[in-house]
Amino acid sequence: MSLSQSVIMLPLLYIMWNLTRRMPKRKNSSTNIQLTIIVVVTSVYHILSLFGAFDDQTLRAQILGDVLFICTLFSFYQLSNTVLRWERSVVYLGCGSIGLTGLLIPFPAIQPMLSIVLATAAWYYLAAAMHNKAKSSIILFILSKIVVILGLFIGNSPPLEIIIILLYISSYTVIISYIVDYLIQLIRDTYESSIQDPLTGLYNRKQFTTFVTRSVDKKVDAHLIFLDIDNFKLLNDTFGHKKGDVVLKKVSSILIEELEGVGVGGRYGGEEFVALIIESNLNISELTETIRSRVENEASFDTKEGIYSITVSIGFSTFVEGLSADELIKRADDAMYVAKKTGKNRVVEYGDHEALASRDVSEINPKVGVS
Repeated sequence: MSLSQSVIMLPLLYIMWNLTRRMPKRKNSSTNIQLTIIVVVTSVYHILSLFGAFDDQTLRAQILGDVLFICTLFSFYQLSNTVLRWERSVVYLGCGSIGLTGLLIPFPAIQPMLSIVLATAAWYYLAAAMHNKAKSSIILFILSKIVVILGLFIGNSPPLEIIIILLYISSYTVIISYIVDYLIQLIRDTYESSIQDPLTGLYNRKQFTTFVTRSVDKKVDAHLIFLDIDNFKLLNDTFGHKKGDVVLKKVSSILIEELEGVGVGGRYGGEEFVALIIESNLNISELTETIRSRVENEASFDTKEGIYSITVSIGFSTFVEGLSADELIKRADDAMYVAKKTGKNRVVEYGDHEALASRDVSEINPKVGVS
């Protein structure tokens, strides 16, 4: 273990420990305790190396650092994967046995060979659920040990020492990069889960309302669409909630496709969906009719009795200065309610809704379904 390698390793270990403290903690859980112990022991090992504790038996002592590397990798693996207690015991006992064997056998080439065996076993055990960067870290580690063996046969030289140090340090650097990626993805997932509906992938009610509020504050010429799946309770009662979820996902996918580049969609609650259209040149009547038609054609499904028709009632409103976000949404909701009341499977614009509401339902659509 070279002095320069230990000098570089200590700050890397501190960075690693500091980053892991920012992971979502199962405070004082066994995994976090293991990780803390391993990082601390590894740090002590490199501090002792700095003070020349292993100068007389460099290669035999290196097996300790190699075992600690595998233990560190395994600890990070446990943070994102479930590991049974017996599996954990087998891994740590295996690491301890190989480390002890390397210390007791004086033959120099045995230590790096044992380290390669240990790293290969770790690859075999962890590969299925391991991040690509963790795999890269093991590869770099194995390469560093191969170069060590090469040095035993052709003789160590400064260039060879540098290559060994770079490969070994890089293996830890890649782990740190993996931790950073993990944290970034965690932050992204947490943020997305706070603004998205988990079933449909659309924005949730709170986030959608935020978009509408911003649009109204900026006085953007926008349209608000309110959509409700007709007879959805009957669908759930007849075919079950699982089928209902399939229909919700299908309707949401149609919305996402039709709104691409022109607006944003959201799930307002239950079988209700909303959309904010911010493209001023768009023909809102054509868009809403396309959505209605696509739902009827694409979300309906076959049953033993024939095709079960899935339809939607749609209302939409247009922003005018002086309206609040809640009022813009309510207008679209009112128009949708009239579409429901007057026969369903139709589009109603706010402004026309009062005249339609006053007419007899049978004049508009004689086949009124179940509400």
